[in-house]
Order: sequence, then C-alpha cells, then structure tokens
Amino acid sequence: MYGKHPNIETPGNSVKIWRYMDLSKLIALLEYNSLYFCRVDKLGDPFEGSLPKKHTLDFFAGTEDQRKLAIKKLEENGMPVADRSKEALMEYSIVNDMRNNVYVNCWHMNSHESDAMWKLYQKEGEGVAIQSTVSRVKKSFQNTDVGVMIGRVKYLDYEKDEFKDRNLLTFSFAKRISFEHEKEVRLAITYTPKEQYANVDSDKLPKMPNDIKISDDYGLYAKVDVKKLINKISINPIANEWLQAIVTKIIKRYGLSIPVEQSELNKLPLF
Repeated sequence: MYGKHPNIETPGNSVKIWRYMDLSKLIALLEYNSLYFCRVDKLGDPFEGSLPKKHTLDFFAGTEDQRKLAIKKLEENGMPVADRSKEALMEYSIVNDMRNNVYVNCWHMNSHESDAMWKLYQKEGEGVAIQSTVSRVKKSFQNTDVGVMIGRVKYLDYEKDEFKDRNLLTFSFAKRISFEHEKEVRLAITYTPKEQYANVDSDKLPKMPNDIKISDDYGLYAKVDVKKLINKISINPIANEWLQAIVTKIIKRYGLSIPVEQSELNKLPLF
C-alpha cells in the first residue's frame, strides 16, 4: 500500500504519468500482475542515490582549509571533532547501504505523450506506453502488503546544490540536472536482503512481504492490481499497423478492458 513520506514530494492525485516499454515488458506486467523495481545503484547513472558534493564535504572535508573550516564549525556547535568523524563515517556507510536497499520503478510525468520519450525508450517502434495517474498507482497497491512511496524526482547540480533535509531516502529521489527532460516520478520500495543482517537471529529477521518476489540480484517484482493501474495503452507512433491489433488481443486474453489507442502523435491536422 502507498505510504506518504514527509521528505518526498508526491504529485497530486490527478497528475498523469507514463511508462514507456517494449511489448515483452507489457506482457510480463500482465502475466505476473507485478511491476519490476530496479535497485537504485544499478540504474546506469553512477550518481544515482549518491551524495551531492556539499554533503560529501560535510562528511569528509577535503582540503586543509576545508578541514579547518569544518573543525571550526563543529567546535562552534559543541561537537568534538573526533565524534563528528565517527558520525560521518557511520552516516556515509548508511548512505551506501541505502543505495543497495532502495528499489525504484520509473515513470514520466506529462499531461500528454512525449515524442522525446518515444525516441529515447522505443527506438525500434515495437513498443507501447501505459498511461496512469498518481491516484491509480496508489489504488493499485491498496490490497497488497507492499509498502510503496511515490515521489517527484528532484534534479540537482551535484557540484553546487544540496538537500535541505538530511533524510537519506531523499537521495534516491534525485538525479543530475542533465536528466531534467525526463520529468521523472518514482515508485520506491525499501528492502534489505537477509545477508545484511549478519548478527541477527533468523527468527528475528524482518519478514519478506508476500507480494514481493526477488527477480535477481538487482531487482524485484511487486504485486499490483493492473486493472486499477492502467488507464489506457498507447501504441508507438512509428509502429506497424498490426501492433495495435496484437496488443488489443493480448489485453482481452487477460480478461481486461483497457483501451488500446494509436499514439496521439499520429493525428493529422484539420487543414
């Protein structure tokens, strides 16, 4: 079920979101009634889940001048430097662990289809975009035991910007400003593999939710209600004509009544 997080900005319920995918991923979604969540440090960008420079320098002041300034500030706040060093090491370690324990499913926020997203994620033309809303996503997890968060991604200059809060989960809802065109909304799940509980008795380990299945070392599947999730399916604007017919048959085969439409980008002008 959806859980609101005070440090994560969730868009309004009526906001439209899109997920662009190839046909095989659509079939997997329908077959397993599950969304795939990828571990945040395996998304392809090394900055995913990492700290902006300002936060890193707070942890480990780099130059001698920076160290002196950090020591001065710490002493002004009444914190012994040695204690701060231990705290920094511990917090930095927690950040790295968080990157290994947060799994995300990524969507594009837009009131309409995006030509750029089609070209970015569907170059071959044999794909679809499923359209949903924030409200639909929340409802699709209502009857599951999956704790999911929904948040708008913040785009940062990692050299200059910083987070106003220090909640570690917010680092997983940020990307470099170079990706701002993606207008991303993320669904996130936190899951800690049992291997990380080295000193905890097996009978005291947190129980894996029934509606989460491990896919591989870097991902997991979370159960959803597909009927509630998908508002409509759009066909890639450069796809062959037969693709709409095939997707329509697939949808009916799974007992669903989801509209399957040609891309709005294929519409012709009135004059």
